[in-house]
Amino acid sequence: MIRIALMGNSHLENWKRAWNSLGKAYPDVELVFFAAPGKQLECCEPQGDRLVFKSDNVARWVKITSGGQRELVAADYDAFCVVVL
Repeated sequence: MIRIALMGNSHLENWKRAWNSLGKAYPDVELVFFAAPGKQLECCEPQGDRLVFKSDNVARWVKITSGGQRELVAADYDAFCVVVL
């Protein structure tokens, strides 16, 4: 299984919709979305081997978009992708 963490703003919504349609064709790939509106992800900071989202509002958005995670643990992923406009 390849796990890819995608971080970004509301533009990730389109990526997530596309993945919901196409992801079944790639059963060995898991995408996990870490998103918050606007520039809010600027409030994340590294703490050891993880990114922690310092704002309660951003942590809430990340929890919703990532399926329940409140921080990004780097060792859990094989690759990272940042999506912003």
